[in-house]
Amino acid sequence: MEKKSSAKKIFGIIGTVFFFLSYIPYIWIIINSLDGVQTGLIGGPYVHGFDAMIHILLWFCIIPIVPVCFIYQLIFGIAYIRKRRKLSIVTLILVALIVVGILAAGLPEVIKKELQTKADSPVITEYLEGKYGQEMASNITMKVYDYESHGYKVTSPVLPEGLCFYTYVGNGYYDDLINTFTRENIDYQERFDDYINGKYDMPENIRFKTHIKSIDFGDYKHGDDYSVLFERTNYDITEIVYETDEISDDIAIGIFKDAWNNYFSQSDIPSDTDHLTVYITKDGKYIVNAAIIPDKDHPAAYITTYSDYLSPTDLNGQRISLNQ
Repeated sequence: MEKKSSAKKIFGIIGTVFFFLSYIPYIWIIINSLDGVQTGLIGGPYVHGFDAMIHILLWFCIIPIVPVCFIYQLIFGIAYIRKRRKLSIVTLILVALIVVGILAAGLPEVIKKELQTKADSPVITEYLEGKYGQEMASNITMKVYDYESHGYKVTSPVLPEGLCFYTYVGNGYYDDLINTFTRENIDYQERFDDYINGKYDMPENIRFKTHIKSIDFGDYKHGDDYSVLFERTNYDITEIVYETDEISDDIAIGIFKDAWNNYFSQSDIPSDTDHLTVYITKDGKYIVNAAIIPDKDHPAAYITTYSDYLSPTDLNGQRISLNQ
């Protein structure tokens, strides 16, 4: 009888020790929420407060540390702790302290985010208005994504419900709405390029490729016919692709000069002076390209040939003048 009593006592002591030790993960979550944690497996913004707690909690559920601790606390608490008044009081105090710690660590971050969002909102709205139009900018909602770099998740009717784009104002202005929009509307870039090539009445064997800089969305909403946006799309010509039946060094050089003199140097054709590239294809296969140096007095092309281009050539790596 004494052995049973002693074993029960030892079990109770050991069980109680593990019971209170099982609360350490919650304390660890609070501590890390104050220090901040980096989201993502290969990098991401540092988050604090409730966001950090949720992030760590998810990992502790995957591992799974918290579920095991919670189940043990529930079972041992009902079977042993609740029958002992002093231990129950200590448990309630510990739980209350953890709850207070969670609130104390999380609420200040919520307040800071609210204040920062309130301060950044007019600036972001003005920036988006200049790039995407007043109507689009007045119908957005923002949520802090990266507090330190003033990064926000932004939702807008121009994207499907539940999809957002990101914008940053902490170190210069940046957003990825164009990339998000064209990923969601996969034919937009190609159809817009067709529109531009038609606008300039390009020959069938020569095609412009564009870089979309901004779009005045107006009252456009996801699901509408996006072709109405073509006239309101701001762009640069970044590439010209020439399809040719024959290729030689002289033909390639002639094409590069033609691209500069008849297209890139024309004032009525908007071009990105930092990224001017001419590609030559044969049977749809890329064989030679040239990066254009848009110096008005001494324009030049740096030529690269592709490794599967089998025709003899001495152009690879050469710099040629584009002056007529």
